[in-house]
Amino acid sequence: MTCDEFEAIGWDAQGSASSTDAQRAAAAEHAVSCARCGALRNSWEATRLELRSLAQLTTSVEAPARVEMRLRQQFRTEYHTPKVRRTAVVTAWTLEQPLFWSALQAGSTGERVGTGTSRSGQTLAF
Repeated sequence: MTCDEFEAIGWDAQGSASSTDAQRAAAAEHAVSCARCGALRNSWEATRLELRSLAQLTTSVEAPARVEMRLRQQFRTEYHTPKVRRTAVVTAWTLEQPLFWSALQAGSTGERVGTGTSRSGQTLAF
């Protein structure tokens, strides 16, 4: 195993279901033989322990209502906007279809559906 491969799977090597036993064993062996990767593994383990202790200390702490409101607002802004845009596109497309088909039908029978003016000022019949 190379140092790059160790870094790619190292953080998740212990608890990840995506890494195999062989990968975990190779990562552990590499960490023993490589001083840099061994220090990196020790750093990751210390970080895990710190995060677990922080989680235990903050289980009963709640975010202020103002912070929670801003987080929810930001979440709605990021994740609900594309859905609204998608709905608007589908609605616009749906509303255009009857006009398109009536113009197409009128054009095939020689009828005029209406007139309009282009940007250059020319009168258009459709």
